[in-house]
Amino acid sequence: MSEKNYSSKALNFILSRNLGLLSTSSKELDGVPFGSITPYDFSTTHGVVIYISLISQHYKNLVAKDQACLTVHDPFYSFHPQQHPRASLICSFHEAPKESLAEIQKKYESRFPESINYELAHNFRFFCGTPSKVRWIGGFGEIGWIEGETLLSSTADSIAYDSLRICNHMNSDHSDALWKLAGYKSPSKGQITMTNISETALTLRIFENDHETHKEVELIKPIKKSSEARGVIIEMLQSIR
Repeated sequence: MSEKNYSSKALNFILSRNLGLLSTSSKELDGVPFGSITPYDFSTTHGVVIYISLISQHYKNLVAKDQACLTVHDPFYSFHPQQHPRASLICSFHEAPKESLAEIQKKYESRFPESINYELAHNFRFFCGTPSKVRWIGGFGEIGWIEGETLLSSTADSIAYDSLRICNHMNSDHSDALWKLAGYKSPSKGQITMTNISETALTLRIFENDHETHKEVELIKPIKKSSEARGVIIEMLQSIR
């Protein structure tokens, strides 16, 4: 698989997730890697966007040395994470430019609605990480390095950024519908989780009788906006009935 194909899959994966392990070079411990779970936003314009406190270790570390690594794995596959996709982004971080700050904050806050306490906001900063390289592991035989410019210039699936939100909603409120989409006549005693949705398909994780399976369900028609997902899923359920 070419770097270009790697890049498209990696970009969609990074866009569709919002939590990673940020490893910075510790100022206090003479450069020893220091890791912490960190929420992030991502765009091809600003790269990785994080929101960090001025008293945090990461802030002090990034001011001293701007290079860091953000490792993203799939939260839906926590039992066997090494069997599923992950990406490590090698980035150079800098404080968000003033001319883009309002746009960055609005987008970040829409992704993490409870993240910003305006009474304490003066003690936090937005940092942007520009990827120089990405180590992508998509599965067996799908491993390689991607140049940062290649990643950022790739065309993203138009649903990728909202995939996690749609999946979380379906998993929280519509598990019965997921069983129908998986082809079951009635809900099973097992567990079913929607792990991804794209323009053309949705992916289901089924854990039943101590056995895990994955099923890709083709959408009845392509969707180009996340607002279309609900209507298409309802149409698919109606066709099943």
